Amino acid sequence: MLFQIMKVLLEMGPRFSGVTSELGIPADRVQVIIGLPCTINKWIATKNLDTNYLKVVVFDDAHQILAAEIGFRDDSTRIIKRTAKSSPQCQKADLGLDRVRQYKLEVPDEASKIEVVKDKILELGLHVRQTLVFVRNQDSARKLHHALTEYGYEVGAYIGARNEKQRDLIIKDFEDGALQVMICRDALAEGFHQVNMAVNFDLPVDHRSPSSEPDYQAYLHRLSRAGLFGRKGAVFNLLCGNLDSILMEKIERHFSYHVTEVNYLFSIFSCLMFTFK
Repeated sequence: MLFQIMKVLLEMGPRFSGVTSELGIPADRVQVIIGLPCTINKWIATKNLDTNYLKVVVFDDAHQILAAEIGFRDDSTRIIKRTAKSSPQCQKADLGLDRVRQYKLEVPDEASKIEVVKDKILELGLHVRQTLVFVRNQDSARKLHHALTEYGYEVGAYIGARNEKQRDLIIKDFEDGALQVMICRDALAEGFHQVNMAVNFDLPVDHRSPSSEPDYQAYLHRLSRAGLFGRKGAVFNLLCGNLDSILMEKIERHFSYHVTEVNYLFSIFSCLMFTFK
């Protein structure tokens, strides 16, 4: 009966009176809540929204949220922290990522990372649509972008873009398929749907930690970019030095997943054939 009355109000109200309506039903009847971060955060704070049984939290255009004004961004951060505390089962590693193959590759130095991406991973990626390469700083992005464009790849480096207009153009070119490779940080990659390979040029680090700890949510986010809509995907982790090895071990323990170790040429080729066969 409640739904029938609400249906009539929604049909009649705007047409004849301008009156808006809201359906009041017990909270446990609601399966999906949609709202701005400030509103959702207020409902959580006032106990009008119970986060204990949340299974999924979705931020539309998350890269824009993170780049927004401080209050808007802070509300989003509070939602993440509160749901992580009250509902630890929310958004774990088993979110349809079984088709994403994870690999790790030891390299002797930072320069070798560029050579591996340029000469091995991209060159052998026969069935790869588009690739995201995640870096930690602008210097890595600049060097990698120069090497890949010189080699003939169509590459966008969002992290090194000079202004908002240039960044928007790079995003559009990648979304339209004009660019094969995007070099970026975590926040940018939320809306890309043609990606089926990601490269962790640098492993994600939680800079809020007093010691060197991985950013587990960032790692999971990167994986999810390569496996959207049930597609097959591959993620390559480039490890340089003892710190990277320790970070990778912690990531494997956290997700209870053994990442396959590969070497330069033959194993990379075999991994790509196995992933995209």
